[in-house]
This record gives sequence, C-alpha cells and structure tokens, in this order.
Amino acid sequence: MKKRYYLSFIVTIVLLLLTHKIWIVTSNKLVFNLYPFLIILICGYLLSLKLTSYLADFKNIQKQSRIEIIFLTVFFVMLFIPMSHINQNAVSKKENRKLAQYKSLIKNSGELNYNFGKDFDNWFNDRFYLKNLLYEINSLTTICNKNWQTTRVLKGDENWLFYKGENSIENYQNSNMFSENELVQITNYLTSINNYCKKRNKKFYFVIAPDKNKIYGEYYPQSIKKVNPDTDSRANQLKNHLQNNTDINVLYLYDTITEHKKENLLYYKTDTHWNHLGAYYGYSEIINTINKDFNNKLTTDKIESISYQEFSGDLNKMLPKILKTKKEQEPIIKTQNENNYCKQTATVRDIQSCSNKESQYNLLMYRDSFTVNLIPYLSKDFKNSKYIWKYDVDKDEINNNDIIILETVERLLPKLTEISALEDI
Repeated sequence: MKKRYYLSFIVTIVLLLLTHKIWIVTSNKLVFNLYPFLIILICGYLLSLKLTSYLADFKNIQKQSRIEIIFLTVFFVMLFIPMSHINQNAVSKKENRKLAQYKSLIKNSGELNYNFGKDFDNWFNDRFYLKNLLYEINSLTTICNKNWQTTRVLKGDENWLFYKGENSIENYQNSNMFSENELVQITNYLTSINNYCKKRNKKFYFVIAPDKNKIYGEYYPQSIKKVNPDTDSRANQLKNHLQNNTDINVLYLYDTITEHKKENLLYYKTDTHWNHLGAYYGYSEIINTINKDFNNKLTTDKIESISYQEFSGDLNKMLPKILKTKKEQEPIIKTQNENNYCKQTATVRDIQSCSNKESQYNLLMYRDSFTVNLIPYLSKDFKNSKYIWKYDVDKDEINNNDIIILETVERLLPKLTEISALEDI
C-alpha cells in the first residue's frame, strides 16, 4: 500500500515540474503564485493516488489485461498535457489580439477576486499547450460549410470575412441596444469632455466609424437575420440621444460611407477595417464638419490617382492555413498634396505624432485601429497632430491642442460606459 503513496508523490512532483510556468511567472523577476501551486499539488496528488489505486484494483479485481491498463494510464496522463507548457506571450500574432493575463485570487489591494474562476478559465483557454494544433484540426470540420465560422471569424458570401468579437453579430442584428443607464453614463463622459473643451476655447468632436457588417451586410450569412433595421442601431440610438440632450458634435459616418460605397470597395474583404478609400471618405466628412467651426480654413486633400496592390487582412491572419482565402487588391491612394509629415514616436498601439509647419491648428485624437488609415490624410491639415490609442481622455493633453476628436468603431461603443466623467471644470 505504501508504494502507491510513494508513486503518487513522484507523479505529483513530475506534474509540478511540468506545470511550473503556471505557478512560477517569469517576467522581469520570478513571482511565486501560491494558489495555482496548491491547486495543482493537492489535485495532482489526490488524482494520482486515486489513479494508482484504481489501476491496481483494475488488475487484481477486474482481471483486466495490461493493454487496457496502459490505455487508461495514457488517457489520464494526456489530460495533463494542455497544462504542461503554458504560452507566456502577451500577444497572439495569429489572432491579432492580446491574450488574457493571469489574475490572482487575491488582488494587490488584499481583496478577493470573485471572478477568479472566469479569469483563470480565460487565461488557460488562451494559453494551453497545443492550442494552435487543435485549432487547425478543428478547422477541418468547418471547411465544407458555405458560411463556416471560427472563434473570431465568420465567413460570409463571396469569400467575405467578418469579425465575430465584441458581440459583432448582435451589433449587426441591432439586438443589443443601450439601456437608459448606459446612455446616461456615455453622455456624462462625453459631456464632461465637451464642457472642459468649451471653457478653454477648444472644439470637441465625437466620431463613430461604422462596422464592416453594417456597410456590407449583403455579404453576411443569410442565416443571421436582423432584429431591427440599421436606423434603429445602437450607434444611431446614441447619436440621437446626444443630439437631443447635448450640443456635442456627433459624427456617425454610416451615411457618408454608404453613399460612396456604390463607387468603389471601401472595406477590405479579408480585414475588419475600412481600406484607404473608406478612410479617405471618412476623413473628408470629418474635415467638412470641423470647417463649419473654423471658417473653412482646412482644405480636403483631393484624390489624384488610385493604384492597387495585393493585401491580406487581419481576419485572414486569424484563420488556420486550411481556411485562409486568397489575397485581395488593396487600393492605394495618391492625393494632390502627398505628405511625409508623419513621424512615429512610439508603437502603433500607443502614440503617434505628426507635424506640418504650414498649418496653424493642433489636433489631439483619441482613437482605435480605424484611425490608422485616417492618419495620412488628417496629418497634413494640422501643425501638430497626436493620435493616442485609447478612449480615456487626458485633461493635460487637451490644454495643448485646438481640436479634440474621440473616434471609436461602433462595436466598441460600450467601452465608453466604463470611463468616468472628467472631474474638474
């Protein structure tokens, strides 16, 4: 009987060594996580003890063959393979997103993390061993479907790819409207920015970029039906609420993009963003709106020519090899006033600054990824322009600029409910 305890102890030690990256986090320094260690220690020992006892009984009592014993042993050992090597990367290049970070049961403040189970599940699902291999194998089961889907990508008609994250399907259906409380939260936040700007003679503009599935919904899988028309979308709900209750400059670019959609393709088929043409028409509408407050002192750069090059978007990169679609043709715009004013000062996901000494106004833009293709056009109109990848506005940054823009793609509008209003006015 004692041999079973010794064997279980040895198995537990081996298991702890195999899973050391779970309970010892290596970044700039070694960090020992007690709770994952205890969970693996206790569960591993009890399970291995139970397993050795079961296998002994299986042989002695059930009179089963060694092959069956080996099969069961291998089966239970395989259950531990996913945790044998945890992915420590911060970003998944394949999925083009940040991976979930480990959150301890005890917060730094000493409080209990009551979402520990959900947080641990998200962290483990993002990082378990052989995840990419299973991802590729799973794709084989979907390839025969006309409108297959993966965790993050949905295939529409004519090889159009659509993003599934951030409740994009519900947003396409217009089934996830804001509650009254959420509308008030967003309104309070945007109003606090607007009031802060007005007291300092700054102009504030709130810009909503349309989701791809709203502009090219005709390529969305026909099995997914709209609950409400786009006139009753969440973006229009917020826009109408702001226009009826505030004097904030609200610009939802849905009508502008839809109007020009007949002329050219404005969003990538294999990417979640608008292409350079879509961004150009969005830029033109933004400048036209700003010009109403600045006596037409800003000029819209005109398109001189359009050329094309091969392009494969972020949605295609998220797919396993077997599901990837062929590259598409990306429009490259040459404008009358080509500029080289933009100089990157930090990572693309952080801060980018540009300058044009011939202009007289300074622009500060809080934004997301949809601004990437806007930057080349907007930058030429401003003496200094700064683009910060976040929605949380900094009062100190406002003071050094004339025009403040907060841009968000419509599927991410709920993130504005998480931000508190600026305090001081």
